[in-house]
Amino acid sequence: MIYKSVIYLFFILVFLLSCNSKVNYDIEESKIKQFQSIAPTKIEGVRLSSSDSLGIANKIELISLSESNDIYGVISDITNVPPLHLINITEDKYLAGIGREGRGPGEFLAPGSIFAFERDSVLVLDNENIRLTKINLTNEKHLKNLKNAKPGIINLEFEGLPMEVFPIKRDSYAAIGLIRTGGRENIAILDSTGSQSKLAGEIPNFDADIPPSVHQLAWRSTATSNKNGSRFAVGYYNVDILNIYNDRGELLETTRGPKQDELDYATKNKRLSLSDDTIRAYIDLASTDKRIYALYSGKKITEKKNNLGKYVLVFDWDGNFIKSFELDRYAFSISVDDKKGMLYSIIPESLEPGIYEYNISS
Repeated sequence: MIYKSVIYLFFILVFLLSCNSKVNYDIEESKIKQFQSIAPTKIEGVRLSSSDSLGIANKIELISLSESNDIYGVISDITNVPPLHLINITEDKYLAGIGREGRGPGEFLAPGSIFAFERDSVLVLDNENIRLTKINLTNEKHLKNLKNAKPGIINLEFEGLPMEVFPIKRDSYAAIGLIRTGGRENIAILDSTGSQSKLAGEIPNFDADIPPSVHQLAWRSTATSNKNGSRFAVGYYNVDILNIYNDRGELLETTRGPKQDELDYATKNKRLSLSDDTIRAYIDLASTDKRIYALYSGKKITEKKNNLGKYVLVFDWDGNFIKSFELDRYAFSISVDDKKGMLYSIIPESLEPGIYEYNISS
């Protein structure tokens, strides 16, 4: 679907071998927390009029700026015209388009994940240029002509292709995506220069008869880190597992639910073959200092809109399920303003696509 970066299509083309097998996860029992009933609170959204200035919105990240008490949103755009947008969320006012299409500084080919970073800045991953760009949202030159402003660029040098990259402690980053090691690791820890310092995470019950690239795509995920970078969470797309790690990439907690289904897959005609019973799980993650917000699908892969979510599951940073909400529309991306108790989502499929605001303070 157009709402995911084209880099995912590339992953499918790298499968080199053909075999048939089934894989189930096998995670240490002492680290597993489980829940089944979510009993969501239904909430209705209000569309922001500034959505009219967007192309096809992809990801959204909220940020506070030192010069204002308002909340701002940075949105990536699949059309790349422009690649990024800056909106004053509080006033519902479109402020600027940022960057342009290309391979040079301040240019983007496939802007993906966005994370608030340092003072007044965001960190934007370009999936195709395989690099991070630091944008200062209070620097007028960055907003008006990012290319000539020479923003900070971090070229990523590790054995893989990134889906999401986010900041953690000690001026480091964690990356999830396709790790090209031939092993079972699925997280890369990067130093301040973007170079790989170690691999972490494990694909459960790794079967050597299945190509590593098939394992990596089957265990595709989304992630978020807390504000001080001491922990990060990884939620899987094809199975309802949420893992929480420390900044060294050590597994702290695993949470299962609500479906608690098995992830069964094989290779067929040199491609990943998922069971028809596979449930789409975590579509996107957002977080605050105290909470993890997980956009959840719960639909079988044979059902329509399985790649979108209507449920937002809330966890603490110890992996405990707290509560849940049911949105009135299918969403693709979320971000949360914890101070005002508001959730913002990217709604791609409706008569009025765009950014929707939800009150979750209750």
